[in-house]
Amino acid sequence: MSLKRYFPAAHREGVTVYEAVLQVCRPARNGSPHPRHRRARVRAGLRQQPDGAFGVAFCGIYGCIAAFGIATFAFWVWMMIDVFQRQEYEFPNSSGSSKTTWLVVMLVSWLLSAYWIAAIVYYFMVFKKIKRGTMGTPTAPVGYAPPAPPGGYAPAPPAYQPPPAPPAPPAPPAPPAPPSPPAE
Repeated sequence: MSLKRYFPAAHREGVTVYEAVLQVCRPARNGSPHPRHRRARVRAGLRQQPDGAFGVAFCGIYGCIAAFGIATFAFWVWMMIDVFQRQEYEFPNSSGSSKTTWLVVMLVSWLLSAYWIAAIVYYFMVFKKIKRGTMGTPTAPVGYAPPAPPGGYAPAPPAYQPPPAPPAPPAPPAPPAPPSPPAE
């Protein structure tokens, strides 16, 4: 097998195969492709310029994937804002740590790149069930005292005082005046 057949410049003395390949494949100095290279492409049935339909389809597919990613990330941010702004008593079946639990679930799902799944679950389990701000503040049960502040410097509880006595019943009406003696 002779290099002369595939690389005509390679039969000259002092020309390496690398240089011969560059002479065949590199464009001419005026910017147009080398004639041998162009003829080889035409013989193979290839066009001079690449087809734009492939590029459009390629970009369209990745454009749809990017749009889905941006939309799901925006949805996740919206649900995170709801978690931050929602009060603890506004979570359905709140156990006292529901807000913290949802914050951890949402942040861990973001780290695992499953943020959109956690956002959808939060949407149907919390956001859709109870709208934020529609519930009134819960009242404390009778006899409830808030927990003492940390440090042991809680004020002494008030001493027991019996409930006040009920008011006295109203006095009975005064008896009618005795009849006056008959006039004589």
